[in-house]
Amino acid sequence: MQTRSLLVVLLTALPPLVTWADAGSFGVKGVALGADFASAQALPSIRCNKTVKIEYCIWLRPQNIPNDYKTIATIQAEMYSFYALDGKVQKIEVAYSALGHERVKIALSEKFGTPAKAEEHVVQNRMGASFIDEEVLWRSSNGDEMKLHKYARNLETGMLVITSNSYRSKEAADSSERKQKALSDL
Repeated sequence: MQTRSLLVVLLTALPPLVTWADAGSFGVKGVALGADFASAQALPSIRCNKTVKIEYCIWLRPQNIPNDYKTIATIQAEMYSFYALDGKVQKIEVAYSALGHERVKIALSEKFGTPAKAEEHVVQNRMGASFIDEEVLWRSSNGDEMKLHKYARNLETGMLVITSNSYRSKEAADSSERKQKALSDL
C-alpha cells in the first residue's frame, strides 16, 4: 500500500505534459491555445519571427531547447513551434522520435481520456516498404483539436499538432481562396 501511495505522489509531482486550460484549450509547456502570444515569446532561448499573416516562435534541435523542455512524455523533443494570429496562440507543434509514439499516446490518453478518433493507414518509404501509420485525435468542447501523428515528415519523426477551431477555419478559407485564384488564372 505504501508503494502505491509513493507512486501516486511521484506521478502527481511531475509537471504536466499537456495542459488543459480553464477555457477548454490544449497547450504545452505552459502555453495554451488562445493565450497571448507573449507567453510563447517569453519561453527561454526561443526564436520568434513575423510574416505578413502570422507570428511564430520555434525551438529547433535538442541542444537549443532548455532542459525543462527537452522531452514530451519522457521522449526527446526535436522541435517546438508556436503560431499566433491576432496576437493569440492558435497552433502548436511538437516533433519527437516516432519510436516514442506509443508513450506519448499513452500519456495523452491518461490525461485526456479516450481519443475522439484513432485511424491507421499504410505508408510507404521510397524503397516500397510498408509501415502502419497511426493518427489519434482528441477534441475539446470548443472544437480545438489535438492530433498525434506517428509519422509526420518521415518514418523517424512523430508530431503532436494542436490547433484552434478558428485557425483551422482560417486555413480552410485561405486554401479555398488560393484555389479560386488559381482557377481564375487559367
